Amino acid sequence: MSKENLHSIKVEIAGRSYPLFVTDKEREAVLLLGEKINEEINDLHARYANSLVKQDIMAMLLLTYGKKMQELEESTSLPSIEDKINQLQNLLSEIPLED
Repeated sequence: MSKENLHSIKVEIAGRSYPLFVTDKEREAVLLLGEKINEEINDLHARYANSLVKQDIMAMLLLTYGKKMQELEESTSLPSIEDKINQLQNLLSEIPLED
């Protein structure tokens, strides 16, 4: 992807600004994700009565997102999809065809 197709944006997370290059298609999703992360940071900060520093909160969020990503990868793994396709093919092959 060439830089010509990218736009510079800044995403603020936990009070720090991060410059990123994104496509038009990615822009809104990245900004919304930044907002969601900030909301979750604020929720964790409030839940733990300000006893956690931002680094702890970021680590907790990273673990949460990592677990969600791992679950998503496992649920959409190719072997799983291939197994389901094979099962469907077997079921279809059992259906008698009329002449």
